[in-house]
Amino acid sequence: MKKWTALLIALVMCLSLCACGGGQEAVEETPNPEQLLRDKMEFVIDTYCSLYYSVKASNVAKCYIEIDDNGVYRTTGKARMTDEYGDTYEAKFEGLYEFNEEDGDFKQINFKMETPTKIS
Repeated sequence: MKKWTALLIALVMCLSLCACGGGQEAVEETPNPEQLLRDKMEFVIDTYCSLYYSVKASNVAKCYIEIDDNGVYRTTGKARMTDEYGDTYEAKFEGLYEFNEEDGDFKQINFKMETPTKIS
C-alpha cells in the first residue's frame, strides 16, 4: 500500500511540474511613436543646449505633440536648463518630424528654440 501511495504522489508531482513548465513566447511590442518622439525631444534639447549654451543640465519641461493629415508630427513645448552657476533658464521650442516606419525612427524636418530666459 505504501509503495502505491508513494508512486501516486510521485506521479502527481511530475504532472504538476509539467503543468507549470509551459512558457510563452516573448511578444515584441511595437514602440509607441509619440513616446519615441518624446524620448527624441529629450535628446534633441540636450544636444541643442550643449552646442549653443553653456549648461550643466537640461530637460523637456513640457512637450505637446500634434499629428497633421500628412503624418507630420509637430512638437511644441518648453525646455529648462541649468548653467554652471545654478541659474535656471527656460525656452520655448517647436519642431516638425516625420516618422519612418521602416526603421522606427523620426526624421527631423525643422527645429527651432527661442533664446532662453532666466527664471531663477
